[in-house]
Parts: sequence; C-alpha cells; structure tokens
Amino acid sequence: MIKKQTVLIFTFVTILKIFSFGQATLQPGILKDDPRESVPEKMVGQDGNYFYLLKSNTEGKGISFFIEKYSCQNYGLQYSKAISNSENTEDRFIDAVFLSGKIMVFRSHFEKNEQEVYTVYVQVISEEGEILIEQKQLMKISVPKIKTGLDVAGVEVKEFMRYDLRYDISVSENGQYALVAAIVNEMTTTATRFKKCLVSVLDGEKVSVFSENILPDHFKNFEIAPWNFKLDSKGNPLFLFNYLNDQKKRQTAIGILNAKSNIINGMDVQLDREGNALEDIDYIIRGDEAYCSAIYKNRVREKDNMDLTALFGVFSQVFNFASLKSGKPDSLHFSPEIIHLLQPPNHLKGRGYKICSINVTEGNIYTVIEQFNDAALVVFNMNTKGKISWLKAIPKLFAVTSYVDKDFFHVIAQNGLLRLIYCEHPSNTEKLTQGELSMNKYRFTNYRKSNVISLTANPSGNLNKEVIFKNDNTNLIFIDGKTNLLYTNSFPVCNNIIVPLSDGSFIVYFTNNHQYAFGRLSYK
Repeated sequence: MIKKQTVLIFTFVTILKIFSFGQATLQPGILKDDPRESVPEKMVGQDGNYFYLLKSNTEGKGISFFIEKYSCQNYGLQYSKAISNSENTEDRFIDAVFLSGKIMVFRSHFEKNEQEVYTVYVQVISEEGEILIEQKQLMKISVPKIKTGLDVAGVEVKEFMRYDLRYDISVSENGQYALVAAIVNEMTTTATRFKKCLVSVLDGEKVSVFSENILPDHFKNFEIAPWNFKLDSKGNPLFLFNYLNDQKKRQTAIGILNAKSNIINGMDVQLDREGNALEDIDYIIRGDEAYCSAIYKNRVREKDNMDLTALFGVFSQVFNFASLKSGKPDSLHFSPEIIHLLQPPNHLKGRGYKICSINVTEGNIYTVIEQFNDAALVVFNMNTKGKISWLKAIPKLFAVTSYVDKDFFHVIAQNGLLRLIYCEHPSNTEKLTQGELSMNKYRFTNYRKSNVISLTANPSGNLNKEVIFKNDNTNLIFIDGKTNLLYTNSFPVCNNIIVPLSDGSFIVYFTNNHQYAFGRLSYK
C-alpha cells in the first residue's frame, strides 16, 4: 500500500520596492508686511501644530535676535519674542534649539580680566513664550590674552599669536539632550594647535546639566585636535579629531566621550593616506552607529597632473560606538563624466569641496557635497553597511555673484528618496548633461525670473528634474536658502527655512523686500 504524501511547494518571491518620484506641488501663500524688516535665520523646531523661527534684524551696529511662533495650518503668527540685546557688547548670542518641547537659547557673557572669560548660559522659553528660566550657567571657559613677542632688537612683533574660541551646538536624535562644546585653538602665523575644550550636555526634560567635562587633550598618549561635536541618544558626545600616530603621521578618527567617566574611545577613519588628503569629512548618528562620509584629494596626482579620475574621490565608513567596532571602508573615484561636468582644470585651482549634509531615509544614506564657487553639487549613495552604490554630479549652475553660493539649496530626504530644491536659470531647466551647460551664461545678481527646481534622486541613482515654481511674479519670490548670511563665528549660520509636517508635506518660506509669506510643498 502506497502512502499518500503531501508535497509542500514553496515559492520564493522577491519584492522590490518601487520608489516613485512623485509630482511636486508648491502652493504660495499670501504676502504679509514685516515691520521689523527681519531676516529668517533658521527653523528652530516644530511640534506638529506650531513651528518656531529664529529671526534677526540689524539695529545700528548691532544685531538683535527673536523667536517667532507660527501655526502649521494657517501660518498665523502666535507671538514674537526678543531673546537678545544688541546694545550689550558683553553678551553674545550663540544659537537656539528646540529641546523636549522647550526653546533653549544659548548665549555667552564676556569678561576681560587677566584672561578673557566666557560664561555660557541657557535661557529656557516655553512653547507659549513664557520664560521658564532666565539664565542657567552651563560652563565657564577662560582664554589667554593675545600674546606678542619681541625680536632681538627689542622691536614688538605685531602678529605672533592669537586664540580662537568657537562653539559647537548639537541636539541628540531623540530630542532629549543638547550639547555645547567650547573649543579653544592657539593660532600662529605658521600653525594652529588645540588648547582645550569644555563640553556640557543639557538634559531638556529636567532642564539640568547632564554632564560637564573637560575634553582630554590626548588619545593613546598623542595630542589631539577635535572638531564637529554631536550627541548620541544617551547624551554621550561624539566628535572628529586628528592625532599623530606611531608612525608620526596624521590620523583622523571618530571619538566618543563617556559623559560620566570622561574617557575617550576612538576608532580610526581608515582612508588610505598614501598621497590622499581629506578635503572634508562629516558623519550622522542613527542609533548606536555613525555613518561617516568624506571627500578626498590625491596630492601626488595633483602635483604631477596625472590621472584626473583618480584625483578626487568619496569615502564612506560605518562606526558602531556601542561595540567600538568599525565597518569596512569603501571609496569611489570621480568618473571622467563627473570630472568633465565639474569643468577641469578649474576645479584644480584652489576650488575645494564641502560636505553640506548627510541624510538617512529607509536604509539609504545620501551625502550632498558642494563645490566651492561653481555651485555644482556632488551626491553619492551608500547603504547601512557603508557600501557606496553610485556617485553623481548635479549641474546646478545658478549662482549669485560676489560671494560663494554656500548652501543656497534645500535638502529633503523622505521615502527613500533625496530631493534637492534650488533655483535655476530658465535656459538650464531641463538640462542634465555636461555638454549642454555653460557656466558663464547663468550668473545672476538676483533671483527674479529664475525657476525653482525639484531634483529627485532614487536609490538606484536615477534623477528626475521638474519646475515647481517660476519667480516671475513681481510680488512673490522663492529664494532657495538664505537671504542673508552671517559668516562670522559670533552668530549661527541658518538652516534653510523648510518645515517638515506629519503628512509628508513641507512649509517653505517666500519673501519680497520687507514682506514674507509661507507656502506648502508636497509630493503626490
């Protein structure tokens, strides 16, 4: 007797997610008068119902800052609150962030005695504009006075040494902690040397100092030079630093400072240093991992005018700071097409690159890099293991004259896609290939009659370009980024005014002389 057998047949189906570009819609708002003639500096934060803007205006020789609260539904102004006094030269505004449902305003107070002493305070403002804490001290840092020297003839040397103080402000991914790092560097005519750094972490829920540390100035018995401080979700500061290793060669590493023990653990950025030098490097924290992106330049090939496709390249590596293990690094040289698009040999003549943003969405990490002066963008994609899948140049050739076109674009990462919002000359609207472009043709002194472009990249590297607004309306202008820039260390450089909403749309900012309006950008 033959037994019946049940045969199970398994069918394996691979489901590929389709990333639709979507069609962009930009709805302008109604212009309103601004009696203060203010400038938007950054979007401080939003809670779903309201968003908060940091704005400034010039009063005589000083600059005043204030916070404004708007409705996400009808863009109505709820309140406008001054947060700094431009007449007090001893107080300096640093930045403002949205933390645990409160607005935290950071400023420093300057006193000059035997040394220059800076005391950093935080002012806490509720969502309704009520001052909860007038000032709470976070740290006090002293900076030696500027030194001068005497030569053998007893003549005073005018420039011998100076000290540079700068601040890093960062908010943790979970929105609970804020970091203030005060970094002092000693600068001479020949070198810059790290002197000291104070790091203070603020707990936004308790409005208390979570930790305050002096950063150790050595790692593995080697002196360090730190920069670019950020926070993990536990309140531990991360930062980049350089040090001289056993072979007396400069090594770049990513460090994590235990907020409680003040102990540094570091992991080396494993870029092959043979002839390569970092142009810029940055990272973004998600969970227990830091996704690191860099752009490098080969000095040997530059000097010998050799293979241009190997002259520049991008680099990626993933670091797990919970296990203190680093992933396998990856790199990719610029292709001949990218080199041609970036218009050689112009890009060899002192024109560097800067990482503008690293963006994470649905397992894709997009890095946006800007080429100085030419306003071209370089974008590359990597996965969560740090593997680079593609590298492309974006022919964004609309540039204003007289200064670098720094950050004059918006970056949006959502639904696995990267979107770049920027202005472009109408003649260049549909062009994506290098043979169709002419840099000198598209220089402007203003934005009128330019087109607002939405350029979308998907995980496969496909690009879609569309016009979403035309700046031909005499009463309304969409400006891609900042209307005015503060280039000094004394004030924050603003983020683009774009407010993400829970429904996937965005509030954007329009302006015209001393009037402003809000509009809504959506993709369907």
